[in-house]
Amino acid sequence: MKKLVVIIGLLSCVYACKPGIPKEIMQPDQMRKVLFDVHVVDGYVSTLPNRDTARVIAGVYLKGVYKKYGIDSALYEKSMNYYYTRPDLLKKIYDALEKEIETERKKESVREDKRREKKKKELEKIENLDSEPVPQPVPVEVSVDSLNQR
Repeated sequence: MKKLVVIIGLLSCVYACKPGIPKEIMQPDQMRKVLFDVHVVDGYVSTLPNRDTARVIAGVYLKGVYKKYGIDSALYEKSMNYYYTRPDLLKKIYDALEKEIETERKKESVREDKRREKKKKELEKIENLDSEPVPQPVPVEVSVDSLNQR
C-alpha cells in the first residue's frame, strides 16, 4: 500500500513538474491566429511598389493585428523568440497555419469564381440589350392648321 502511495506521489510530481508553455507567452492556438494575420499583412505589403510607404502601412496594419488579439509588439516578439528556441512547437503551429491558409485560399477561389460569374451575367445582359432592336417612335403628323386651333 505504501508503495502504491509513493508511486502515485512520484507520478503526480512528475506530471505537475512537466514544463508547459509559460503564461507570459502566447499559447500555440493564439500564436497561429496572430501569425495568420501577420502573414496576410506581409503578403499585402509585399505588393506595394514603394518600400517607404509599405513600411508605414505595415506598421499600421500590424498595430491593428496586435489590437485585435489584445497583445503588443513586445509580447509578439517574446513569443516568437520562445517558439524559435522550440522548433518542434513552431513546426506544429506552422503546419496548422498552412492548413488554415489553404482553406482560406479555397474559400477565396470560390468567392472569386462567383464574382466572375456575376460579372459575366451582367455583361451578357448588356450585350443582349445592344442586340435587341430599339423601338422606333411612332410618327405623329402635325400640321400648321392643327396648331392654330388653340
